[in-house]
Amino acid sequence: MTPGERHLVCKLEKSLYGLKQSSRCWNKAFGESVEKVGFTQASADPCVFITKKDTLTIIAIHVDDLMIPAKNILEMQRLKDSLKLQFKMKDMGELHYYVRVCIVQDKERKQVYRHQG
Repeated sequence: MTPGERHLVCKLEKSLYGLKQSSRCWNKAFGESVEKVGFTQASADPCVFITKKDTLTIIAIHVDDLMIPAKNILEMQRLKDSLKLQFKMKDMGELHYYVRVCIVQDKERKQVYRHQG
């Protein structure tokens, strides 16, 4: 450090992971992004976004994990592709666990939820 510069402070231009305001900034940025493609933030839970374009599609976020249940697989894939253009993300494939809930799909691809305590 240069003498006489000890009193200087850095101003952050954007939120950093782990800071108090990070989750709020992430939710705001994510919300603005999905609203552009037709989703609406649920009034009961700010971490749930819903669209009823052609078929029901839901996005649930927990910290930085997404769960996207959708009736139309092609619609879900288009949504994932759109999100990948805006955010650095990785598709983890078929859902097996989400927030300590075990998800098992039967042969008709209906989902059964079981809590892992």
